[in-house]
Amino acid sequence: MLLEVAGSAMTLHSLPHALIVMAVLVTVGASPSQAADSPQQLKTACENGAPRACLVLAAIHAKGMEGVKQDHARAAVLFRKACDGGDALGCANLGEMYTEGTGVIQNVSQATIFFRKACDGGESLGCANLGVMYAKGSGIPQDLDRAVELFQESCDSGEPLGCNNLGVLYRDGTGVTQDLSRAADLFSKACDDGDVSGCSNLGICYAEGVGLTQDVGRAVDLLRKACDGGESLGCFNLGRMYVKGIGVKHDPVQAEILFRKACDDGIPLGCGGLGELYEHGIGVPQDLRQAGKFYRKSCIDGEPRSCTKLGVMYAKGTGVAKDPSQTADLFRKACDGGEVQACLGLGAMYAKGTGVKEDTGRAANLFRKACDGGEARGCRNLGASYQFGEGVKQDSVGALIYYGKACDLKDQKGCEDCARLNKGRR
Repeated sequence: MLLEVAGSAMTLHSLPHALIVMAVLVTVGASPSQAADSPQQLKTACENGAPRACLVLAAIHAKGMEGVKQDHARAAVLFRKACDGGDALGCANLGEMYTEGTGVIQNVSQATIFFRKACDGGESLGCANLGVMYAKGSGIPQDLDRAVELFQESCDSGEPLGCNNLGVLYRDGTGVTQDLSRAADLFSKACDDGDVSGCSNLGICYAEGVGLTQDVGRAVDLLRKACDGGESLGCFNLGRMYVKGIGVKHDPVQAEILFRKACDDGIPLGCGGLGELYEHGIGVPQDLRQAGKFYRKSCIDGEPRSCTKLGVMYAKGTGVAKDPSQTADLFRKACDGGEVQACLGLGAMYAKGTGVKEDTGRAANLFRKACDGGEARGCRNLGASYQFGEGVKQDSVGALIYYGKACDLKDQKGCEDCARLNKGRR
């Protein structure tokens, strides 16, 4: 996540296609309040072979409603009983519990079995979740064509999760030819049918003008709808809009509230956003220790850019004790997570022997990874490695190639190095 105060384009973060949600129906012909008011009656009906009663009772135990203590293990038993009795939604919910390891030991193969049973039983949520398993290759061999079919089938049957997930495949060109307009249409359908993830993704489309005409006001409305509906990534992205003053009045205080909500809900980007606010004193008093705390949480939870930011703090000794070895560890984690600036920084550390044992070969490989990821300084450093034979065989042609790549990426020094070396070869 990039959170400059001014002067840069805004990048919002989309939801992945692997979205699995748990949906619980109440009972046929009864309102939620009627069903939830009588857990003892539901228990009796369940024991007498009424699978829908088992389903509703499972929901009560899963959520801890109507005076019943929350008990995920009991909920799983009841979902299984509902599933065994022929209630396909019970199978879908049990599959979700196996996916998350909630109330049962996590087992994605078992999850796939129950999603398939739900789908075969006519439950469109089961088809949508089975599609996720095929898309990820989780508990089953990856099959993107089958994932597309299942998402389409569930979407056509009125399951908004299927529409949203199919939209992500079209947006990313995964398993289908990329079609941004089609993706936006699917996100819109998902949102209209009540899936806040679809609202969040549609908001991003409007914010960035992807697949439809850019409309930042509409983007704000959709991200707020997603956030209010419990989609925490929507809260984070809405906070980004407040930080940049796009579609709303610049309000870093409101951004801090939204980032904190996202962070508290387990979104590492939200924690990273808080780290940047505290690091730069945006909307909150500058507090480098707090910044380091939030970067660390975000990094541990899998946000590579926060690992990079925390690594820089250790390199400079700002908010934490200076520790080059910690910097190297954090840069390594971030680089492995696809953060090319961390690959560049770690390469420089190996080149100089800072915090790690000097290894010019490894440095060159890291510069190459950064360059391949579009980091101009990685290309320039790799050009220097070839020019001077550091970690690679000396090769002036190779040096020119990589200096040229740096220049193509608007790195002025790369252009100058390329011109200087080319002149010297004449």
